[in-house]
Amino acid sequence: MIAAAVAALLYTLWLWKAVHRLPDVSRILRSLARPEVRKQPPLPHLALFLVVFAGLLLFSPQVEAGLHLFLRLTLYLGTFLMLVCLRQLSPRYRRTRPVVHAILLGAVIDAVYGLYQVHVTGQLHATGFGSHYTPFGSLLVTAILLATALLLAARRPPRRAVYSGVVCVCAVALVCSQARGPWIALAVSCPIVITLSRRRLARDRTRAVTYLGAAAALTVALAPLYLGRLRTIFDPKWVSNSERILIWTSTLHMIRDHPLIGVGEGRFAAIYNAHYISRASVEGWHPHAHNTFLMILAENGIIGFAATLYLLYGIVLFLRAALRDAPSDPYVIGTVGVLCALLVNSLVDYFLFSGHLRSEWVFWLMLGLVYYDRPAPRRPPAGDLTPQAAGCREKTLA
Repeated sequence: MIAAAVAALLYTLWLWKAVHRLPDVSRILRSLARPEVRKQPPLPHLALFLVVFAGLLLFSPQVEAGLHLFLRLTLYLGTFLMLVCLRQLSPRYRRTRPVVHAILLGAVIDAVYGLYQVHVTGQLHATGFGSHYTPFGSLLVTAILLATALLLAARRPPRRAVYSGVVCVCAVALVCSQARGPWIALAVSCPIVITLSRRRLARDRTRAVTYLGAAAALTVALAPLYLGRLRTIFDPKWVSNSERILIWTSTLHMIRDHPLIGVGEGRFAAIYNAHYISRASVEGWHPHAHNTFLMILAENGIIGFAATLYLLYGIVLFLRAALRDAPSDPYVIGTVGVLCALLVNSLVDYFLFSGHLRSEWVFWLMLGLVYYDRPAPRRPPAGDLTPQAAGCREKTLA
């Protein structure tokens, strides 16, 4: 991911150089204030989300700790907001592919190091360059979905070979990570990516059958590495499963005691482990609720949870409009797949709006790239609009 971050920074600096001067900040702000920009999802939804969470900090008993987490989350969101501002520059130079390739390169390097760990130690649960196997698995799922969308859209054999290699390397590393949550996320989101790419697959059925056969062969070949752990996913007596059930039950008790504004941003671990942890819990300490939605409800209450749902609604509206404008765009399809994977993974871990996962940062980067690549809304002169056309335009902008 260091490669991806460096590539994104160099890309930004190159854009500024391309316009032969530093961007006019006042002009960018004026452009952002235009109704057709300001009202376009997910910008108003994101603005309300940030305002609500900033307001909830005032009611937190530990404002400093909450502010630290809020700023970290804002930094992740800043990736998206930076590309929103860059879109206002004219002329625009679209170089989405190098940035996405940098993301895939970073994931492949991480995956290769994870496989090296398995080779050296002789044990599974690879973590790559991270400290835990679950975030590592989430990053690999993100790379697999993006590479799959690009693979299904690629026309040249060299690119197909490269994307196929990314998928294979990351898939093997994902199995070696033994991260069950990311496995479920991939199982749900990969069919969505394939379904959205059906138009391209329909043009070459032979290639589609070849991909399906290769995926099936890889799945069968790796079966000895995942079948045993796969059986534990829905076993309520498995330690990690029973522990999660206890955490969710106790977190619901916390939410019931602090329903409106929660216990405060960043205070879950302190409050939960001091007052709500179950006596039957095998583990003596839990850092989070192992569920993004319960975590937000516990720390920020119904108010923060409603703002989060509103932001997700805005993101869905934006991606739906992007798919309508470019139904076969692999970057849009890949971003939809990454969002689905994060949402599914968020049911068993704290994976969305946590502000500390590389896969979450990649999602905001991809969302920003999709926003940056979309055609700018045109503003015809007001005098040229008939009442019917004006009404249609208002509905479109809304």
